[in-house]
Formats: sequence, C-alpha cells, structure tokens
Amino acid sequence: MRILFSQTVPYLPHEFGGGLTNTDALCRALIARRHEVMVLCRDLRSGLTRLMPWARKVDLGYPVTRVDDPLGAVRDVCQSYRPDLAVVQFGDIAGMVAALKSADIPVLAYLHDTGTVAQVKGGADAYAACSSSVAAALRNIDIEATVLPVLIDPASYRVPAPGNLITFVNPIPRKGIEIAFELAARRPEIGFQFVEAWHLRARVRKYLQQRIAHHGNIQLRPPVRDMRQIYANTRLILAPSLWEEAWGRVISEAQVSGIPALVSDSGGMPEAVGAGGVVVARDAPIGEWAAALDKLWFDEDFYRQTSKFALDHAARPEFSVNAIAHRFLNLIQGHATRR
Repeated sequence: MRILFSQTVPYLPHEFGGGLTNTDALCRALIARRHEVMVLCRDLRSGLTRLMPWARKVDLGYPVTRVDDPLGAVRDVCQSYRPDLAVVQFGDIAGMVAALKSADIPVLAYLHDTGTVAQVKGGADAYAACSSSVAAALRNIDIEATVLPVLIDPASYRVPAPGNLITFVNPIPRKGIEIAFELAARRPEIGFQFVEAWHLRARVRKYLQQRIAHHGNIQLRPPVRDMRQIYANTRLILAPSLWEEAWGRVISEAQVSGIPALVSDSGGMPEAVGAGGVVVARDAPIGEWAAALDKLWFDEDFYRQTSKFALDHAARPEFSVNAIAHRFLNLIQGHATRR
C-alpha cells in the first residue's frame, strides 16, 4: 500500500514535537511491513539552513516533499505519487482533507490534540485519535474515532539505568515552565535539564537562558533526534502542562526504561502515565507539586514501586509496535484505493 502523510506544518528535522516523532515512527513501522510512505509538509529550510546547514541533507529513510504551499501542491503530488490513501494530522486539517478529497484520495484524519477538533468539519473517510480524551472530544461533535495510541519502539528509547536529573521537555509557558522553575528553586540540590522541542525564536531562547542563569541547578539542552541522550541522564520526567494535552509522548518514551513521571491532570496525561507516576491537578498550589516531587525523589521504596509500574505500563500488549501498526492497517484497509 502507498500512504501519503500530508500536513501544512514543517516536519522533522526542521521542527520537533511528539506528533511529528510519532509520524516518523509510524512511517518506519509501515516500511518494515513492506508498505510505501511519503510525507508532504511545509518547507522551512530557506531560513533554517543558514543556522543548520545539515538540515537540507538529512535522509529520514523515506521521501519527504517540502513545499511553500502544501495545499496548493496536493494535486501535483498525488498525480505523481499516486497514493492509495492519505493521512492528515497537523496544521490546516479541514483544508488538507478538502484538497485531498478534490484529488479523489481517500483520507484518514488522525488527530493528536483536542485543539484541532474544532477544525474538523467532516469529509474524511475515517477518523483516528491518539488518546481516549481526543476520541471523546470528537464524539462530542458526533464523530467516532478509533484510538491509535502513540507508537513507541522500545529499542529506540531504552537506556540501561535511570540517571540523576529531572527532565522537563519543551520549556514554554503552556507546558508549565513556571511550575518547573519554581520546583527547581525550591530544590536546589536536585539537577534539572530543560530540553527544547518546539522551535524557539532567538529572543525567546535568550530570555530563557537568562532566567536559567539565575539557577545553579538547571541546564538547557537543544532538541535531539535520539532521546536516549536525554533519558540516560533522567531519573524523573516532569510534565506540568497547563493545556489540554492529548497524551504526553515523552512520558511513554521514558517509561520503557522504568523512568516515572510527575504530571498534571491535563487531558490525556493521566492516561499516558497510568500508575507509573504521580498526577497533580494543574491548578494545584506549588506546595502540592513540591510534595509530590519529594515523594518520588526521596522515598526510595516509592520510587522503585512506581518505576516498576512504569515498566509494566509501557509493556502492555495493546501498546506494542505490532499491535498499533496492525490496528492502523486494519483501519485504513477498507478505505484505501489500490492504484
């Protein structure tokens, strides 16, 4: 089967994020099962290659077509690539679905956050959601969606043993950066690493660096493709997000190594962490966050138990690569057009 992943936003390695990483993992799983894949996305290289000359040369192992106007390129791309089905996930979802349908391509709309639900106007042949919370949001507008959890290949994330740092990925306000700063200030004896994910403008990064400089226990790390570099130093994931998260991919990635997480109750975060961590209300006073952190960090028995639960949660059968790839293929099989 020939599958086109189509979006109006940039793609790896010019932009990072859990949803884009999931697309890459799904593409690799499909290739391993002898399907063909291609990604259509917006091009950001003109500006970024001055800062990252390597970006233009990155080979992801499958074709990626980067254009200034993905919507305008749909018909030409479909005529040349001739996909059996397209998967739409990010950016202008409604616009991309309409463009693909006008090109007579069956479409799966695969949603990764509740914020994009408002864009859904019907028209797709099938719908998928990365979590129960996103599926519930779609159900509220009378659309039934199959839950396709994030795809995690354990071999790509497993590290031998936990490190000694608290890791906070994507240090921006909506992800709870003020909670992270306050916890670092209250626990100066604990090391923190803030890891960039979404692209930060130069002035935003400079401001972030200035704030970090006031703390002696925080280091700022650039985005990386291989997250094992990060998890090898990690003892605990901190994810105090303030917005309606669909899931929390870093939680699942870390759990394959038995690394627990301290998370907010936003959206699908409790579903992502299961018993392999501690959930705190996102609007809870900072004292509750600090108490939960102390319990996980200083109570060795509790940490070991929670670490075991994290391993168990990551190893559940329905979360395996084979199970998710099989569910994805079953979902699209009846809609794809063999060309």
